[in-house]
Amino acid sequence: MRTNPQINRLRKYAGLLILLFGTYTGFAQQDTASQKKNAIYFEMGGAGGSHSMNYERIVKLIPLLDLHFRGGFGFDNWKDYNGKINPDIVMPFMVTVSYGKNHKIEGGLGESFSNTNETDINTGNPRRMSNLSTTFCVGYRYQNPAKHLLIRAGYMPYIEFNERFQHWAGASIGFIF
Repeated sequence: MRTNPQINRLRKYAGLLILLFGTYTGFAQQDTASQKKNAIYFEMGGAGGSHSMNYERIVKLIPLLDLHFRGGFGFDNWKDYNGKINPDIVMPFMVTVSYGKNHKIEGGLGESFSNTNETDINTGNPRRMSNLSTTFCVGYRYQNPAKHLLIRAGYMPYIEFNERFQHWAGASIGFIF
């Protein structure tokens, strides 16, 4: 029984395509499984004021480019001028991108919500003030998935209460999982 040469050619190409796509899909699943998608870190300076604890969700865009969604919580000045516990609260929210394998450059922007203790000029009593400040970051990020280690450092200026530009820096250490 004779077979058509076009059918033989089609079978050969179909087999080659199945082999090629099967291998590609296998590698893609392997890379996705090893990608760490969460980070928790302590930051000194930066968008959270003098210090903050942060959670970050990492989204892989392409092999060397990641997108990061971050939220944090920090305290400053535990007591007001009357000596009562009345801490200032800062909550940074940022979106950043990083480029590189383990040693990365990072940049992004966001907002920091602050609720601080101020003096009411009419009564002289403490009162709470809420504000937003626009934050930026440009810096270095070391991220080692094998050791679950995360280190960040950079220039992180902000526009305080969206009125006054302030130069600021920050450094972070934490882990990825």
